[in-house]
Amino acid sequence: MDAELKTILTVLLDKVERIETTTLETRADVVRLEQRMGRFEDEQRQMKEMLGIVRMREIGRLDGRIDQLTLDVGLGRQSTANQPAAE
Repeated sequence: MDAELKTILTVLLDKVERIETTTLETRADVVRLEQRMGRFEDEQRQMKEMLGIVRMREIGRLDGRIDQLTLDVGLGRQSTANQPAAE
């Protein structure tokens, strides 16, 4: 094999090796991104559940307040929300 052909083959093999290394690194990056995305989706699900709980509590509190106002109106009383503050 002449020297020029040997040099070209060595350069080609070096480039193929770098491509393989880059491919392995890219695959590792993809795996890490998939893991991070899984954690992100889990955190997002937890936040949605927590927000749902907070909303349900707030709805329950408002329902109770509506019931109290309805009772006050039904009994002809001024609701405590409309009474002037004590001085």
